[in-house]
Amino acid sequence: MPDIACPSCGTSAKLEHLRPVAEQFCRECDYPLFWTRSTEFAETTPVDSNGEGLRRLPGIAGLQDQASMTCPNKDCKEPNPIAEEFCVRCGTQLHPVTVVVIEALPEPSFPRPSPPPSPPPEPVKPSPWPLVALAIVVAIAILIIVLAIV
Repeated sequence: MPDIACPSCGTSAKLEHLRPVAEQFCRECDYPLFWTRSTEFAETTPVDSNGEGLRRLPGIAGLQDQASMTCPNKDCKEPNPIAEEFCVRCGTQLHPVTVVVIEALPEPSFPRPSPPPSPPPEPVKPSPWPLVALAIVVAIAILIIVLAIV
C-alpha cells in the first residue's frame, strides 16, 4: 500500500490501487487522490511521458495518452477529460460559451429611383400630297409631250 500525500492539503492516505472510487478522495479537502502520482505506481508509466493524462486501456494497448484539460477555476485546477462538460471536482463549466452581442444595424437608406425617361417624340410622317402633286405634274408634262409629238 503506497502512502500518498494529498497535493491540496497535505493529508496522508494509504491506497491499494489508484482508481476513481469514493474511497480515493481526500478525507480533509475532498481532493481526488486517484489523480495524484505515487512513486510505486509511476514505474508503470512510459519513460518518455511525464505521466499526465495516462490511463490503462483494455486489451494489449496498455497505457496510452488521453487528452485532458485543467479546470479554469483558479482554486481547483483539476485535470478533467476533454469531453467533459463540467469539472469532476468543483462543477465549473469547462467549455464556457462566449456570447457576442451584435448591435442592431441601422436600416439602410436607399436613394429614390429617378423618374423614367420621357418617351421619344413620335416621328413626323411626311404628307403624301407633295408627291401626288409632283406625279400629276409629271403626268401632265408627259401628256403634253405625247400630244405634241402626235
